[in-house]
Amino acid sequence: MIHTPWLNPGLLAKAKNMPLLFDVQPQFMSSDLPWALEVLGTNHPPLAFAWRSIAEAGFPTAGGSDAPVETPNPFLGIHAAVTRTVRSDKNGKAYFPDEGLSVFEAISLYTTGSALAGYQEKTRGQIKVGFVADFTVLEENPFMIEKENLADIHVLKTIISEQIVFG
Repeated sequence: MIHTPWLNPGLLAKAKNMPLLFDVQPQFMSSDLPWALEVLGTNHPPLAFAWRSIAEAGFPTAGGSDAPVETPNPFLGIHAAVTRTVRSDKNGKAYFPDEGLSVFEAISLYTTGSALAGYQEKTRGQIKVGFVADFTVLEENPFMIEKENLADIHVLKTIISEQIVFG
């Protein structure tokens, strides 16, 4: 299932026994949710960008940017998934914060989750013996900084298929 910004508990219950993976784009929460709530008002479905509910229902998830619609920077999505805020909103209003993910869960969308979505979970998505060397070296440790700064993490080097492609 791709995108799935609006759900309700009944839909998740109906899908429970289906072999589904949810491919989510967390940046859409940041870019779409404020105006969508204005348009829908109080009539919006109860689960908005419900990544926590999807995971608790037992579904695997993967993350992406949906570029070129959004900027292909995974840290913008990680920031949105964790903080549930709109970066341009200086008030820092969190939208449906109970649906937020931990930093580990948000990073996993783009690592193990994306490997699973691409049917490569046995060779990619983890730093592990026997896996292809796909990884990124960061200037900051995403687990040690303030979550509000996740979108500003700088990449020093990127390795794909054991080749340096950036840095």
